[in-house]
Amino acid sequence: MDRPATPSPVYPRDAFGTALRAARVDRGLTQEALATRSGLHLTYVNRVENGRVSPTLDAIVLLAHALELAPSELVRRAEAAITGVAERPQRPDMRR
Repeated sequence: MDRPATPSPVYPRDAFGTALRAARVDRGLTQEALATRSGLHLTYVNRVENGRVSPTLDAIVLLAHALELAPSELVRRAEAAITGVAERPQRPDMRR
């Protein structure tokens, strides 16, 4: 299957897989431990980490909770790799 067209040189599913792997390694977990904690199959976790499949929303939630992260945090980390922006700058409060 061909990769989807994207304006970034980083494919979203690759970026998500990299973010997932980094979070897992930071917590000292193996893929097997993450699979067990999340209730997902080891093969699926491996395929997500290696950018072979795009995770479903359900899988993102299960993986994030198994890593004790908010699902939005995993997605934010992937987005940062895609856009090349580590942190989104905070808007100044203009209500003063």
